[in-house]
Amino acid sequence: MKTIYERPIKAENREELGHWEADTTLGHRGKCCLVTFFDRKFRFLLTGRIPINDSICVRDMIVKLLSPLNKKQRKTITPDRGPEFAKYQYFSRLCGIDCYFAAPWSP
Repeated sequence: MKTIYERPIKAENREELGHWEADTTLGHRGKCCLVTFFDRKFRFLLTGRIPINDSICVRDMIVKLLSPLNKKQRKTITPDRGPEFAKYQYFSRLCGIDCYFAAPWSP
């Protein structure tokens, strides 16, 4: 598992398109969930709704959101260390994108 400290400097400095921050947001009473991707440079937002916040639903939504993007638009993803991102190796390999995780106990 790569950490945020290993992320390319261009991602850190917001120099180019394609470096995404990922998160999930639970709906009212936890009945649904949004998977969100936020581009670090252009502040572009991608979202997808999933029925439950588990690693399989999140994995599938990540593939669905990133697949239409070309290679220049998908360079890195930086999610938190939540269990919903446990399938990172699958979507990283399938989408051809590097995954870097936030520091432990960091928001």
